[in-house]
Amino acid sequence: MPFRTTVAAPGKVLVVGGYLVLDKKYNGLVIAVNSCVYTSVKTKKLDSLTNSFKVLVNSPQFTNGKWEYSVSLNTENNPPQSNTVLVEQDYTVSKNKNVFIETVLETFFGLLNYRNREEFESLKGTDLELLVVSDNDFYSQRHEFVDTIISSKKLSELPKFNFTKSSIEDVKKTGLGSSAALVTSLSSALMIHFGFASKQSFLKNSGNNDDKYFVHGFSQYCHCLAQGKIGSGFDVSSAIFGSHIYQRFSPSSIEIAMQNKDPKSIMDAIDPKTKRIDSTAKNISIPNGFKLVLADVNAGSNTPSMVSKVLQWRKNNPKDSNELWEEISRNNTKIFSLFDTLVDESSKNQKLYDLAINKCSKTIASEWETTFQTETDCLLIIKLFSQIYETNNKVRKLMKLMGDKAGVEVEPDQQTKLLDQCLSSPGVIMAGVPGAGGYDAIYCMCLSEESAQLLESTVWKVPEFKVTPLLSRQSDSGCFVTEL
Repeated sequence: MPFRTTVAAPGKVLVVGGYLVLDKKYNGLVIAVNSCVYTSVKTKKLDSLTNSFKVLVNSPQFTNGKWEYSVSLNTENNPPQSNTVLVEQDYTVSKNKNVFIETVLETFFGLLNYRNREEFESLKGTDLELLVVSDNDFYSQRHEFVDTIISSKKLSELPKFNFTKSSIEDVKKTGLGSSAALVTSLSSALMIHFGFASKQSFLKNSGNNDDKYFVHGFSQYCHCLAQGKIGSGFDVSSAIFGSHIYQRFSPSSIEIAMQNKDPKSIMDAIDPKTKRIDSTAKNISIPNGFKLVLADVNAGSNTPSMVSKVLQWRKNNPKDSNELWEEISRNNTKIFSLFDTLVDESSKNQKLYDLAINKCSKTIASEWETTFQTETDCLLIIKLFSQIYETNNKVRKLMKLMGDKAGVEVEPDQQTKLLDQCLSSPGVIMAGVPGAGGYDAIYCMCLSEESAQLLESTVWKVPEFKVTPLLSRQSDSGCFVTEL
């Protein structure tokens, strides 16, 4: 068993496919970012032998980020319950529960005991020390500044894993998927540490493999169980596999396991050989030169209630909603196709592609085709850029229409004004409210780092918009073994 195992799991941005990813019929483009949640696992042998072992969890970025658990076998009514693992929190250490951590621990040690009783027994008389930390972008850093306008430079000067000055319950999140990244990071670290998955399978650029699919199934199960519902799973999928086009798994694939909660049912559900978790993660390349930039907006949205209202509207209006979703889906698919075409074009003639990027990054997107209509060499590429811009705007309008019909502010008027201003900044090809939308955050896709910096120094500095930039950029990588 390794002395220490550390795994990083990235956050995510769902830039295409909000709400539609809830339905297995549709796809979404989820982009992983280079901000991660890290879990470090260390086994510490003690001098005394007991009938249990402790799990000590420290998450030092929060005022109440310590939890302690005692893990043992339930020997009552032996033998029927002899395989039951008890994970009991010590409430003298912390009175608050962390349902995500506790669910992963209960599920993992139940599986460990089921698959390898000897390994489980060997943990008696040990402490398992877990350190959980997150990159700063997962949580709003406004508390650090008196200024209304907060720049990337100021944010970059903050300490890594900055103290939030908040409890874990009250911390203001930015919408990067902290709970999914936590569950994935913790699950991966435990599974590698105890030999359920190989370290080599989680090295950067190792590609997808059975170990990753196994940990993916485990993480999806734990995340759904902790939330008390079966979500779409795109956030966990991105934390495992990185950026991709996602199609959800069938909810029935884990329903029985969630009801029974016994190791055999869980193994049957998550084992890659059974292929019950039938989600797909199709690789997609972000076109060369495209730069994802993100911003935290000083407001908040209740995502679960927004989702439930949209689903209720869809249930009550099947014909109207299906027609609208089909139209949104056609435009989403067009964006995927345009991305692929641009990747092909850049590989065919990098020089012309770079010329188109250079020209368009200095001009407002709505003016690209008219301004450069005489540029015969790179006009095809410029037209493809324009089509992405126009298609993204169509999707925004359709999503806003869906929100109006469902009584949900998917793209609130305040956000529409901000996004329109962003798209009026040179070199911004796409913009939107990621995921379920609302007031939480925005994303923009820029054609150069210079256009991203210009966007921040102009539009994002307008006090009315209350925008704080995030430092995250897109990343191809899913979770990976690392060191702290």
